Amino acid sequence: MDVTTEVVATLIQEQFPRWSGKSIQLVSSTGTVNAIFRIGNDLSARFPLRLTDAAEALAVLEQEAQASAELAQVSRFPAPEPVALGKPGTGYPMPWSVQTWLPGTIGFDADPSGSDAFAEDLAVFIAALRDAETRGAAFRRRRSWRCSRSARRLDGEMLRGE
Repeated sequence: MDVTTEVVATLIQEQFPRWSGKSIQLVSSTGTVNAIFRIGNDLSARFPLRLTDAAEALAVLEQEAQASAELAQVSRFPAPEPVALGKPGTGYPMPWSVQTWLPGTIGFDADPSGSDAFAEDLAVFIAALRDAETRGAAFRRRRSWRCSRSARRLDGEMLRGE
């Protein structure tokens, strides 16, 4: 799907008019299946680019928001916080999400491979994730995860410990 700044501006005007005066800018990104837009200085919006069932997409966005909120609780590092969920609207047929914007430098662009501080921060972050409560949910190591699986099926497998 193609998402433009004009479409984003229209959706914001229709659904979140309190943000309609903020600038909207496409964020260049790689390794994602979302179009990401910065809204003003403090927000970002993610628009899934693969057309799927709207109810399934909403379930995934809700799970991502919950996971982001939980990550913020276990990490000493800032994490994007969920702000709102947008609905399908003019020019875009699926739900979308809004979260806080975190300023910084993309690691891929900055190449932190020689940074001891980055390595230490990464180790602290991974240790915090390993200590986080998972409520028994885990991916099986012997089975590869495929993006084609539905969120509901993955949830069922995780809850059953498959």
